[in-house]
Amino acid sequence: MHKVDLAPRPLVGAAPQGSGAEKKDEAKKAQQGWWLSFQSAELNALTLDALEKNFDVVAAGERLNQALAVYRRAGGVLKPQLNLTGAFDSDLAAKGRELRDDGWEAGAEITWEVDFFKRLGSARLARAADVRARESLREVVRLSLSVSIAESYFGIIEQRQLLALLAKQQQTSRDLLRIIERRYEQGLVSRLDVLQQQAQVAEVDSQIPTVEALLMDLQNQLGALLSGMPGARELGTIGAQAVFPTLPELEMLGRPDDLLRMRPDLRAAQADLVSADAETARALAERLPRLTLSAEGVLIEGRGASGSLVTFAADLVQPLLDWGQRRQEWVRTKAVYRERLAIFSQAYVRAVWNLDTLVRTEAKQRELMKRLQERKQLLDATLGLATNRYTSGLTDYLPVLSATQQLYALEQRLIREQRRLTSLRIALHQALGGPVPVLAEKSG
Repeated sequence: MHKVDLAPRPLVGAAPQGSGAEKKDEAKKAQQGWWLSFQSAELNALTLDALEKNFDVVAAGERLNQALAVYRRAGGVLKPQLNLTGAFDSDLAAKGRELRDDGWEAGAEITWEVDFFKRLGSARLARAADVRARESLREVVRLSLSVSIAESYFGIIEQRQLLALLAKQQQTSRDLLRIIERRYEQGLVSRLDVLQQQAQVAEVDSQIPTVEALLMDLQNQLGALLSGMPGARELGTIGAQAVFPTLPELEMLGRPDDLLRMRPDLRAAQADLVSADAETARALAERLPRLTLSAEGVLIEGRGASGSLVTFAADLVQPLLDWGQRRQEWVRTKAVYRERLAIFSQAYVRAVWNLDTLVRTEAKQRELMKRLQERKQLLDATLGLATNRYTSGLTDYLPVLSATQQLYALEQRLIREQRRLTSLRIALHQALGGPVPVLAEKSG
């Protein structure tokens, strides 16, 4: 008989699973959604709404219901099967069409396959693993949805902050244009200075439609994730008063093999592997003897006889000649197991490397943000000095224009890099498997 491994490990780099205390701690953490770390009530409300209404989540739940039905059906064949039987017949006389010699019988039959070699039990075990895989895949969908909600939400915040910054830059550029125009009218500067500043104003103005279009696109994406039709919900005010969260430094992330418990995609791959192992055990049991016990009771009336009859039987079947069909099925299931083991192992390796990359990238992103802030301080000082020298007539307008363009571009980049830092933290939560708490089902 083949023994099924209920907790298979990847081919590389995974220690035995943690203690019960670790699992209890993870279960406690799973009661809170990962997005709560951003401390945004608006994001929390949007995410919970999407988890309840999104049709992808509904479809994943129905796939789980299908797997549950198949599992329960597989459990039914392990138990005795009871059938009722009945028959009635009568003969017509050759003359007169009169009924004669009626007869009927009724009975019950019970059969039960004794699962000595776990053929039926292995099939049921495979279906139980399929249920766990579907549960985990539903969590993959829910986690992916929560990540998409967060990305869209902070994307909206990014575009709103860019619009506010562009409005400020637009106003500053126009104020400076008016000053240059007055100096031009006084004959203090050339027409070239005016044209250069007008081009700068036009440059700022030209960026606004692109940002507005991106904002509208992100709002529409969010509306689709919430599974509502256009106009069903006011999206124009989302993120209007929000800012990017202040992200704390990363805590200890635990051991790499903790990902096997934390990530739903790895749990699904592991469950698929258990299912394949159980199918191998089933295929092996198909080649072994099969014993079926049965009993039948029949009541007979008519045709010159009446009474009851009870029979007992035991059928033993041993496959002898099937031209290799059962053996090749066993070979196939073993190949499926090895395939899924390779897929599981590669998914685990990829998850470990992805987590390492995200941790290192976030550290570099923080370093980049620090250096950009230092550069902004230098550009602020440069622009101030260049403006003073220009208004004092000590230099031409080119240093002012150059410093202004660099500062405006850097201010926009700081917003985009802050969004990227937030996206990296979102990706890190996804790489750690969330968690995404299970919502209570509404009654009725």
